[in-house]
This record gives sequence, C-alpha cells and structure tokens, in this order.
Amino acid sequence: MITKFSNFRGSRKELMSIISTLEKENPENYKMYSKKYKKYLPVNLRRLQQFSEKGLIPNAEIVNKSYVYNFEHLLRYIAIMKLKNEGYTLIQSGKIIKDFDTQKLLEFLQNQIQKTKELIDYKNTNKKNEISEKLIKLGRDEGRVLRSQWIRFAITKWCNCEVMNKELKKLTEEDVNTLAEAFKESLLDTIKLKHIEKHIR
Repeated sequence: MITKFSNFRGSRKELMSIISTLEKENPENYKMYSKKYKKYLPVNLRRLQQFSEKGLIPNAEIVNKSYVYNFEHLLRYIAIMKLKNEGYTLIQSGKIIKDFDTQKLLEFLQNQIQKTKELIDYKNTNKKNEISEKLIKLGRDEGRVLRSQWIRFAITKWCNCEVMNKELKKLTEEDVNTLAEAFKESLLDTIKLKHIEKHIR
C-alpha cells in the first residue's frame, strides 16, 4: 500500500493528503491513538511541524523557495506513529528509527502493520468467542446469529403470516393445505378460549 507512493515528491499539503488517504483506509495502522480522548486522531499541520522540530522527520528540501517532501518523510512519519501507538515516547521512537534508510523503514513498517493486524484479529476472535458463548446460554445452540429471510403475508392490516423463504420453496400443495388448516383450527381454538375466559371473569 505504502510503496505506491515511492516516487512521491510534493508540498506539505500533498504529504498530508497522502497520510489522510492512508488513515481513511486503515485508521488502526496510520492514525495516532489518543489515550486522553480514547480514539484515533487524524494527521494535522501542528503534528507534522512538531515532528519536524524534534528531528523525527527530516527538514523539507527547499526548491524554488518552496518546501518539498518525499517518500522518506512519509515513511518516517508513519513509523513514528506506529511506535507512538505501541507506547514509545516521541524521543524513544526517533532513536529507534534514527539510522534506518528507506528500505529498512519499509521492512520495519511491514512488520509493524502485520503485528497490528494479528493483534486486531486476535481481539476480534476473542470477542466473537465471548458473544458465541453468551448466545449459546441464551438458547441459540449454533452460537451465532442466523441470517434468515422471511416472507411476510399481510392478509389484513392486523393479520400477518410469516414463512421462512428457504422452507417456502420446499412446500407442496398438500403442505400448504395442512398449514392453512392448522392455522384455521388454531385460530378458532384461540377464539373459543378467549370467550371462555371472558365468561369466567
């Protein structure tokens, strides 16, 4: 994903645009996590300026009185983000990648992103297992939500009948007659029961 920007040379605004694109596609890998706000925060001009002032990313090249950034700036920024999210301070992060060249930065980021993916997958698996166990306790033997498509027959505004779509395809004419007769008998029995309850009261 990152390597497609290997020929990047552009302004600070263009650098921020690339970082924003990466953030939108994968927030956990490219945004900075804030313990204070309990969420991932997007790139901003102040953070880039801070990283530059602290020597975490190199100063921009000056071409025709304009600041020009390149692929190394992007890699170093993302590497700092990854380390910061893992609990390292900015100073510690800078020291870790200080002597990394572009290839070393790429290898480092690929390893870091893989570690993040494995951690997310592990958390998601654990969460799914917990939900599955709770569903089983609630009576869903499969331990998962079953997606079923129902066909609703609105006979009147106050009388509806639902049939599972996959079962509907299996019904014969005899089955339909049986269901209709069973519904009729059940409806009549319920009406009779309501009349009896009314008289008892």
